[in-house]
Amino acid sequence: MTAEASALPEAIREAFRGHVFLSLPRVARLLEMDQDQLREHVRAGHVVARSKGLGRNRPRLVFTLVDVATLWAHMRQDRPLPRGGGRARP
Repeated sequence: MTAEASALPEAIREAFRGHVFLSLPRVARLLEMDQDQLREHVRAGHVVARSKGLGRNRPRLVFTLVDVATLWAHMRQDRPLPRGGGRARP
Protein backbone atom coordinates (compact mmCIF):
# COMPACT_ATOMS: atom_id res chain seq x y z
CA MET A 1 0.00 0.00 0.00
CA THR A 2 1.33 3.42 -0.92
CA ALA A 3 1.75 6.21 1.62
CA GLU A 4 -1.14 8.07 -0.03
CA ALA A 5 -3.38 5.01 0.23
CA SER A 6 -2.57 4.53 3.91
CA ALA A 7 -3.78 8.11 4.56
CA LEU A 8 -7.26 7.29 3.21
CA PRO A 9 -10.15 6.99 5.64
CA GLU A 10 -10.75 3.45 6.87
CA ALA A 11 -14.15 3.26 5.10
CA ILE A 12 -12.48 3.75 1.71
CA ARG A 13 -9.68 1.26 2.41
CA GLU A 14 -12.25 -1.25 3.68
CA ALA A 15 -14.37 -0.83 0.52
CA PHE A 16 -11.36 -1.80 -1.63
CA ARG A 17 -10.52 -4.85 0.50
CA GLY A 18 -10.91 -7.80 -1.86
CA HIS A 19 -11.57 -5.59 -4.92
CA VAL A 20 -9.26 -4.29 -7.63
CA PHE A 21 -11.74 -1.67 -8.87
CA LEU A 22 -14.73 0.22 -7.49
CA SER A 23 -17.45 1.78 -9.64
CA LEU A 24 -17.90 5.50 -10.14
CA PRO A 25 -21.16 5.60 -8.10
CA ARG A 26 -19.55 3.77 -5.19
CA VAL A 27 -16.40 5.94 -5.20
CA ALA A 28 -18.53 9.09 -5.34
CA ARG A 29 -20.51 7.89 -2.29
CA LEU A 30 -17.31 7.07 -0.39
CA LEU A 31 -15.87 10.52 -1.15
CA GLU A 32 -19.22 12.15 -0.25
CA MET A 33 -19.23 13.67 -3.71
CA ASP A 34 -21.87 13.91 -6.40
CA GLN A 35 -21.32 11.52 -9.34
CA ASP A 36 -21.32 14.43 -11.79
CA GLN A 37 -18.65 16.19 -9.74
CA LEU A 38 -16.46 13.07 -9.84
CA ARG A 39 -16.99 12.84 -13.61
CA GLU A 40 -15.82 16.47 -13.89
CA HIS A 41 -12.61 15.55 -12.04
CA VAL A 42 -12.11 12.76 -14.59
CA ARG A 43 -12.79 15.07 -17.56
CA ALA A 44 -10.39 17.66 -16.15
CA GLY A 45 -7.69 15.01 -15.81
CA HIS A 46 -7.48 15.26 -12.00
CA VAL A 47 -8.03 11.53 -11.55
CA VAL A 48 -7.69 8.53 -13.83
CA ALA A 49 -10.81 6.46 -14.46
CA ARG A 50 -10.71 3.16 -16.29
CA SER A 51 -13.34 1.83 -18.67
CA LYS A 52 -14.80 -1.50 -17.63
CA GLY A 53 -16.00 -3.44 -20.62
CA LEU A 54 -16.08 -2.51 -24.27
CA GLY A 55 -18.97 -0.04 -24.37
CA ARG A 56 -18.25 3.25 -26.09
CA ASN A 57 -21.65 4.97 -25.75
CA ARG A 58 -22.04 4.54 -21.98
CA PRO A 59 -18.70 3.43 -20.56
CA ARG A 60 -18.73 1.99 -17.05
CA LEU A 61 -15.99 3.84 -15.20
CA VAL A 62 -14.05 2.24 -12.37
CA PHE A 63 -11.21 3.41 -10.11
CA THR A 64 -8.30 1.68 -8.38
CA LEU A 65 -7.23 2.37 -4.82
CA VAL A 66 -4.23 4.34 -6.12
CA ASP A 67 -6.52 6.49 -8.31
CA VAL A 68 -8.72 7.38 -5.34
CA ALA A 69 -5.72 7.90 -3.03
CA THR A 70 -4.16 10.36 -5.46
CA LEU A 71 -7.36 12.40 -5.71
CA TRP A 72 -7.84 12.25 -1.92
CA ALA A 73 -4.29 13.47 -1.21
CA HIS A 74 -4.69 16.47 -3.48
CA MET A 75 -8.13 17.29 -2.09
CA ARG A 76 -6.81 17.20 1.49
CA GLN A 77 -3.70 19.29 0.83
CA ASP A 78 -5.52 22.05 -1.03
CA ARG A 79 -2.93 21.71 -3.76
CA PRO A 80 -3.87 22.23 -7.37
CA LEU A 81 -4.82 18.92 -8.92
CA PRO A 82 -2.49 17.64 -11.63
CA ARG A 83 -3.62 17.81 -15.22
CA GLY A 84 -3.49 14.36 -16.71
CA GLY A 85 -4.98 12.09 -19.26
CA GLY A 86 -8.37 11.61 -17.62
CA ARG A 87 -9.67 8.20 -18.64
CA ALA A 88 -7.31 5.32 -19.24
CA ARG A 89 -8.21 2.60 -21.71
CA PRO A 90 -7.38 -0.96 -20.63
